Amino acid sequence: MRITLLFLFFSTILFAQNSIIDLKIDSIEVADSDNERKYTVNYHIENRTDKKISFLLDTSNNDTITGVKTNSIIPNLYQDDTAVKDFFFTKNYDYQSYINIIKRIRNSKTVEEEEAIINDPEFKKLKIHPICIERLVEKREPNYKKLRLFENNTIYKTLKTLEPKETQYYQLILYWNKERYFKSEENEYYLDANSNYTLELTFSTKDFDYLYFDSTEGFEYDKSLFFNSENVSNKATFYFNE
Repeated sequence: MRITLLFLFFSTILFAQNSIIDLKIDSIEVADSDNERKYTVNYHIENRTDKKISFLLDTSNNDTITGVKTNSIIPNLYQDDTAVKDFFFTKNYDYQSYINIIKRIRNSKTVEEEEAIINDPEFKKLKIHPICIERLVEKREPNYKKLRLFENNTIYKTLKTLEPKETQYYQLILYWNKERYFKSEENEYYLDANSNYTLELTFSTKDFDYLYFDSTEGFEYDKSLFFNSENVSNKATFYFNE
């Protein structure tokens, strides 16, 4: 057991020393409104190597649903050093209405009925990108060339390149709806105002997304600059006070 623990200890040190990038939270700004709290998490990513690197990371903070998967920063919340699992820092967004709209479109009988649903003011409030609808509507044959171009454009915009030792600064926008009790599957939580909270960021430079790129003009990139890594930031004080 002692040998195993020593091995894990030195493995952790070596992993930290060989880290390609450094992910760090710099500060967290808080702004309150009547029904939600907005957090602006300022963080940076540093290239710790002597080589140029590239990775995919969506830093747009865009709340429009596109249906395109890309790499992102994942926030992890801790309450008194205990992980609060499956807590979602999202704006007050009505996902059930989104699901209901998709069902209505799929059940529509005519193009006119479908267009009426899409032009409904309640639908437009959901900020669903039209391409996402085209992907999800099963009864209509989608325009795959148009879809692939949209996916490529969306993913290509998340391409980040850092020169040796370069640091880039970003912001992650999070929201809390001020509800203190929530349940996730079998886990129940109460966000007591008197507890201590910290936030941690994680980021995986998974490479599968760039395989969507077609070798066509406008999507040029150097695949050799990509790398795989699992990155964890420092922990910063987080606020659920009254």
